[in-house]
Amino acid sequence: MAGSDLSLQLVTFLFGIIIDRIHRVISVDAEEIQPSSQMLTGIGTEYIRGVVHQDEGYLNILDSRLLFDPQELNQISQYA
Repeated sequence: MAGSDLSLQLVTFLFGIIIDRIHRVISVDAEEIQPSSQMLTGIGTEYIRGVVHQDEGYLNILDSRLLFDPQELNQISQYA
C-alpha cells in the first residue's frame, strides 16, 4: 500500500503521518505481545513497546507516542 496516510491522536490534537510503503498488515492479540527489554538492546529500543513472535522471526511493536519529541509536538500544536 504505497502512499498511505496514518493519523494518530497525540497530546491533544490530531497529527498525520505520510507512509511511503506498508509491507503488510497483521492483527495480534494483546496477550501475544512480549516485553521487549528481555530481547532487544541498543539504539532505538526505547521506542519499542514489545515484540510478537512470528513464523519469520520477531515483529517489533512501536510506541507511537514516543516517536515524537514532546517539545516538537508542542511547537506543531501552536499551528494546529
